[in-house]
Amino acid sequence: MGSHKLEIESGRFHNIPRENRLCKLCQQGVVESEFHFLLCCNHYHTLRDKYFGNMSWPTINKFNNIMSYKIRSKLLNTSTYIKESVFFCKNTLQI
Repeated sequence: MGSHKLEIESGRFHNIPRENRLCKLCQQGVVESEFHFLLCCNHYHTLRDKYFGNMSWPTINKFNNIMSYKIRSKLLNTSTYIKESVFFCKNTLQI
């Protein structure tokens, strides 16, 4: 992905060590990576359920599957989830 505002990427430009690029929305104390954003952050659980359905425990295989969708409806759900989650994040953090 590379061109987004997640801490995993933005922290790199501020010389923040990777392990300190934590998610500012949740209290899980984990790096805000694409995996965390898409499947783990509890602040997005309602949107995640809306666009991906009730998913069981997140895995790298689920992440890879979502990022590899070729079916139009699934691509649309994924892109809409990302758009709404980014909007939610901006409003929550006032950035």
